[in-house]
Order: sequence, then structure tokens, then C-alpha cells
Amino acid sequence: MRKISTLILLMTCAVGVYAQSSRSTNQTVRIQPSALKNYVPVSPAAVIFTDNMDTVNSIAGLVARGYATYFRGSGAPGILPEWGQGDPVAYSSYNGPDSGYVGSSYNSVLNSDNLDNWLCLPPQNVALGDSFSFFVSSPLGSIFPDSVRVMFNPTGATLPEDTNWIELDNFKSLNNGTWQRRAYAAPAASATAVFAIRHSVVNAGPLGSNSDYLGVDQIDVFNAIPGTTFDDCTAAVDITSGFGGAIGVVNNMGPYDNTGATTVNDPLLGWQCFGEPDGGAAAPELNNTVWFTFTGDGNSYFVESGNCAGITNYIDDGDTQFALYTGSCGTLTPYKCNEDGPNSTASTYPAGFQFGTTLGTVYYLMVDGFNATAIGGGVSSGEFCIKISQVASVACSSPTVTTGTATQNVLFLCSGDTLNVQTAGAVTPTTGTYYGISWIISSASITGSTDPLNDPSLIATYTFSSPAPQLQ
Repeated sequence: MRKISTLILLMTCAVGVYAQSSRSTNQTVRIQPSALKNYVPVSPAAVIFTDNMDTVNSIAGLVARGYATYFRGSGAPGILPEWGQGDPVAYSSYNGPDSGYVGSSYNSVLNSDNLDNWLCLPPQNVALGDSFSFFVSSPLGSIFPDSVRVMFNPTGATLPEDTNWIELDNFKSLNNGTWQRRAYAAPAASATAVFAIRHSVVNAGPLGSNSDYLGVDQIDVFNAIPGTTFDDCTAAVDITSGFGGAIGVVNNMGPYDNTGATTVNDPLLGWQCFGEPDGGAAAPELNNTVWFTFTGDGNSYFVESGNCAGITNYIDDGDTQFALYTGSCGTLTPYKCNEDGPNSTASTYPAGFQFGTTLGTVYYLMVDGFNATAIGGGVSSGEFCIKISQVASVACSSPTVTTGTATQNVLFLCSGDTLNVQTAGAVTPTTGTYYGISWIISSASITGSTDPLNDPSLIATYTFSSPAPQLQ
């Protein structure tokens, strides 16, 4: 029962306050580093700051290590502090002892007040592009979502009211029993840069519809050293937060830089559409690949590279190449490939494609720079952003899919004739194994067939458009 009275909460507090850190009774499965595919190993020479959170994570313990914490909920504080020692009853840590993480609970506010708990790292000396990362989790199967805002302040100030904060991300923590790694590039150089993690939820608290128990573990800040940190599938940057936006709204992720990247451990298949040496894909090759990962939500998206705010050295000619995979690092399955996307021009060549996702499936996106050496250029390198926008989609099973009507200019088609077909009132699917607009010659009706291209009555098929035009 979720809506527990204050009296009962206080009685439980007397026994052990952290028994009320989470509203969920389920425990997550502990994920070891070797099992987390998007973990980026940090070279000891590259570390600026690291904290595995395996020590005392009370407010006093955090402050002693240089952190600053702030409660900025909309009402009075609740029965738990804004941050505290990880609760192994809710779930175990990412690494180290089961309680070796820091947690923020719905019980840090009262009633259904808004929750806003700040965890500010000690000031760090960072260069533009240096990386900040952490692992985050929420209770398995929780129906009370936790949201996180990631902040950066170049001035060294930690007070939430300071006007120099820059928001790097705003995302919902996963409730699938895993620890998810989030990584961000410093948007500016600073000798006193402060990164902050905010557990920020509206309509939260014990009587609210949102907020449960947010855990944070393994915090790192490290240099953007030669040899790009997301140069390998196992070091892919998670861009899941860029998905799930409104239809047609572009979410820019980045900027990212493939300068100095290599092709170590890259797959042998899935990139045969790459256009080397002259754009015709006669001898495709890999040159300076970087990797991204995201988890599908069941919707369809258009993803491309491009220019965006914060870029000072845009990749040469905007010339990228995309290869998308499913599966796991080391055993990837090719899913989609693109050399030049639909927004390419005579002078800029960003890769881009549209695809449907499957809910819960993990995808890996490999981005490479085109090698134009054979046509008087070089290997494209530099900064780019990943642009993500949801597109309208219709599944075959949707009741909105209709056959409509069609008219044609001839009833009998002979060799050399031209057939013109006009359709009206048809809504065609844009997802699934078979989709698009085609016409089929068959010896019997194939209405309702789930596999029309393998129907025994099929004689021939001709494609008008695949995939189908996007819905407006």
C-alpha cells in the first residue's frame, strides 16, 4: 500500500529509517561491471576525479569528501535527508558493498510536494570535452518514476540559485533492474567546474504519483585524452535520453568528436554500404569510429548527424557514416546502414536514417568518418551531434490501416506500356517486417496474409515506395 500515513512512517523510522527509502518491495539484480556493456573503463592516467561511493555516504560523509548537498523541495523536508547511504533492501550497489552507493528517497519530502535534491561534486579543473559519468538506478518494476537533471557550473558555485548553471540532460531513470551509465562532455573549460546530479521530480513524496528511490554510484571525471573514450562498442555513450520526445521535435545529443578514434574491435559486417573510395561503395572501409548505445521504446525515429550549439570544429564536410546493430558487443547483428542521409547536399554529407525500435531492445550505433583520400580529400574527423526525432508510425495491426481505393490508366498491361496507379483513402503501415506501398500479382486473393512475399499464390511484386511515406 503506497499511501502510508505519517504516523506509520515515523514509527518505522524509529526501527530503521532506511526501510522507507523505497516504495517498491522488489530488489534489482546486482549488475557486475563485466556484464554492463556500456561501461567505459577509465585509464588511471586520465582520471581527474573518481568515487566508487563505497564509503560513508551520509550528508556528513559526503561533505567530508568535498561534495555539497542541497534540499530544494517545494515544502518542508521529509523524514529522510536529501541524500544518504544506499539501501540494500531497495537494491544493491553497482559495485562494492551492497550499500555502497548514495540514494535519494521520495521520503525526503512530505505529502505530494515537488522533490529537488542536489548532489554537487567537488570543483574540478576540466578542459572542454572532458567527461563526467555516473551510474544510476531505480527500484525494479517501480510505478513511481524518478527523473534526473544533470547540471554544470563553470564558476565553482554550488548553490542551486546561482545563475550560471547549465543543464546537460534531463532523463527518467530506468526501472528494469540495471544500473545505467550516463556520460557527458564538459561544455566549457574551467579550473573550478562543478557537476551536479539532481533528483528532480514533480508531484513526488509519499502521497504523490511520482518518485521512488534514486541510486547513484561510481562517479568519474576524466580527461578527453588521445584515443577517444567511446572508441569501442563496450565503451559506447548512452544516448537513450534523446529518445522519447514529441513527434517531429529534434533532440540534439553532443557534441562528440571522432578525432583520434580508431577501429579497434569493430565488427566485420554491417557497414558494407559505406562509400569508399569515391562514394560508390566499391571498397568500403572503417577509419575513426565512435560508438553510441540506446534502448528502444517501441517507437520509430529519424536519426542523423549534424551541426549544433557548442561545436567549434565541425567534422569535415559533415561527412559521417552510420551502422546500426542489435545484440551484444562481440556478437552484434547488423540492423541498418547508411552512407549519405536524406539531408545530404552537394557540399555536406551527414548520415541519417529512419527505423523502428523494439521496446527493451538495446541498439548500438557506430559512426565513422568518410575517407575521401581517393577524390582529393582526407578522412573526415571533428565534432558532430546526434540528432534524434520521433516520427509518426503505424503498425500492420493498427485499426487505422486501410486498403483505400485505387485506379489505374490501363486494364491490360503489355510490354512497353506504362502503368499509372492512383490511390485514395489508404493508410499504409510504416513498421513491421513488411511495410510500404507495393502491388502484387497473385493467382488468388492474399487479403489478410501476414507474409505476402512468400504466399504460394505470389507471381510477382513491384514496389512503389518502401518504407511508406511518413504520416503527416
